[in-house]
Amino acid sequence: MKIGILTFHRAHNYGAVLQCYALQEVLKGMGHDVEVIDYRQKWTEEVYKPFSLMVMKVRCKGIRSKIHYIKDFYKRYTAVKKERASFEAFNSKFLTISKQYCVDEQLNYDVCIVGSDQLWGMGCLGGQFDVVYLGNFRVKEGCKKVGYAISSNLMSIDYLYRHDLLFPSIKNFSSLSFRESAIIDRINEITGKNYTQCIDPTLLTDKRIWNPLLNNKWNERKYVVCYQARGDGGNGFSLIQTASSFALKRGWDFVDLSTREYDVDDFVSAIANAQYVVTTSFHATVFSLIFHRHFAAYLLHDGHDSRYEDLLRKLDCELFLHEVTEEPKIYKTVDWDKVAVNLSSIRKDSIDYLNKAIQGNLSI
Repeated sequence: MKIGILTFHRAHNYGAVLQCYALQEVLKGMGHDVEVIDYRQKWTEEVYKPFSLMVMKVRCKGIRSKIHYIKDFYKRYTAVKKERASFEAFNSKFLTISKQYCVDEQLNYDVCIVGSDQLWGMGCLGGQFDVVYLGNFRVKEGCKKVGYAISSNLMSIDYLYRHDLLFPSIKNFSSLSFRESAIIDRINEITGKNYTQCIDPTLLTDKRIWNPLLNNKWNERKYVVCYQARGDGGNGFSLIQTASSFALKRGWDFVDLSTREYDVDDFVSAIANAQYVVTTSFHATVFSLIFHRHFAAYLLHDGHDSRYEDLLRKLDCELFLHEVTEEPKIYKTVDWDKVAVNLSSIRKDSIDYLNKAIQGNLSI
């Protein structure tokens, strides 16, 4: 079948482009003709520019914050341009992208898959929702709209419900699945139905799919990777300081992927070859598991831990969860075979969902 994917493929975010690549490759492996629909989502386009009046208006409420934003623009201009070129190069090399999609046009696919990523979360869209990601787009007759592992948060789901947007959005899809158990529980409670929980596309296959992305820059080094996906959560905790001190004690180098100065292939390669990973990121957690790296996933208790906390508990990998009061731990033995078996088990249900949804054997 001809399948189009709608997601944040143009976000300059490692997890966003890697989950898109993974879903594309998994669907191709099933024998489908797959394209990433080149939807230029307005907020995503603006937020990754070196300077945006739209972003400044939304994020900077006072004159001081506006001045800070302008100063930061001058500081980061060269780095942001380099980052943009890096992500565009990855997309050009690894993604099969359609011609640019205009919202009013009809999409001519047999199946349109919306997902994965935080497409139903206002936080990634400048405090609003995008009707395209809610399923409001034109397709040819017979085309199935499938929601795969859509991510969100409780505040956004409750907003959709209170403003009478949740039920119309659900009806736009022939089948629908979500990523977080808390989101599914809330939507099931509201609708009285039982929606499917699916895993992030990066977990749908083993490390063989990632081999084309690996480079040799990291093979001979000993280092600790740090990747901070959000703030430190207060209480005097610093993820960067924790990781750098840990590296120093062992005589290893310290690599901070949070600076975003590294290419997408470096993100995967650096984690794949690291002695240890310290993170508050879902996708850094995922790649640590895929490449059997010891790691510490820190719990900040800020409402955003669930993305990797749920995953690690399902895989019986709670040992990698760390409180901010704990030093990173190195374990003498980790049963990676058991981790692989558990991953295979949760992977099967998501693959089954994709196959049935594509064939039209599921309903809302």
